[in-house]
Amino acid sequence: MLKAIAVLKLLEALVLCATGIAALELLRPDIIKGLEDWAAQLPLASQQILAQHLLDSLTGFGPHRIKAVGIGVFAYAALFLVEGIGLMRRKRWAEWITVLTTALLVPAEVWELTRHVGPAKLAALVINLLVVWYLVHRIRSTPHPATE
Repeated sequence: MLKAIAVLKLLEALVLCATGIAALELLRPDIIKGLEDWAAQLPLASQQILAQHLLDSLTGFGPHRIKAVGIGVFAYAALFLVEGIGLMRRKRWAEWITVLTTALLVPAEVWELTRHVGPAKLAALVINLLVVWYLVHRIRSTPHPATE
């Protein structure tokens, strides 16, 4: 089970890295122009409007805020990478960090569910609660050497 949680953390780190790259790519005018051209070529007017609204939302942040988001996403990816590698190596400190960071997300996930219930949000909450429960149980029941 510990390896499955580690793989989950490593996959999350990979997705966050891709998100960070995508965010920073929004700083390039040629990328924005390409996305606008793509949105204009969508077959249905409703698709064009939706795509343009999404683009307006993304580009409306401004370059400084986009950079900040990109850097923040990379920092979060680094945390998940450290957690994943530590869990793969069965390090107690990685279990503690994962419990702490995952448990800190639970209130935000519950709040988000009160705003808009959805299967993906509910699944994320349940998975995170199971991860916290499993790791707390493992920490309490598995002796580890004091040298870690």
